[in-house]
Amino acid sequence: MSWRHNDHRTHRCRRVQQCICRGQFHSNRSRTSIRAISDHDCLVFRPKGPSWQFESPRGPIAVDVPQKLIANDNSMLFAAACAGNGIAVLPTYLAKAGVADGRLESLLLDFPLRATWLKALLPKRRQQLPQVAALAGWLRVHLENAPPWGRD
Repeated sequence: MSWRHNDHRTHRCRRVQQCICRGQFHSNRSRTSIRAISDHDCLVFRPKGPSWQFESPRGPIAVDVPQKLIANDNSMLFAAACAGNGIAVLPTYLAKAGVADGRLESLLLDFPLRATWLKALLPKRRQQLPQVAALAGWLRVHLENAPPWGRD
């Protein structure tokens, strides 16, 4: 089955806040800066790739990082970062517990990561099906304001 993007409609559901973290036992405890990030072991989320995108007062900055571990599961990257295996970009909903209890340390707070969006890819010819319409409606209602992971 071939897939063409024009056969689908992308629905932006919610902006996902991210942070860059390292575990308390990460072997390279040197000061981390944008320029020095490529000197560290990095834990990379495969869908985003090895180019980490930051915001700065001068505009966007892209840093190509060395890949010690590549995974398509943020939970695996979280566990690897907590174990001291490197620096990871993690969604804040996942990292906040590790930062709060000291397993993780947030880095580069002056350089926030560029926005990432949670998206739903809806097939055009099936948008009118009750199941697809119900999912799109649920996403719109439940993720429009504060998402469940952002509530305390």
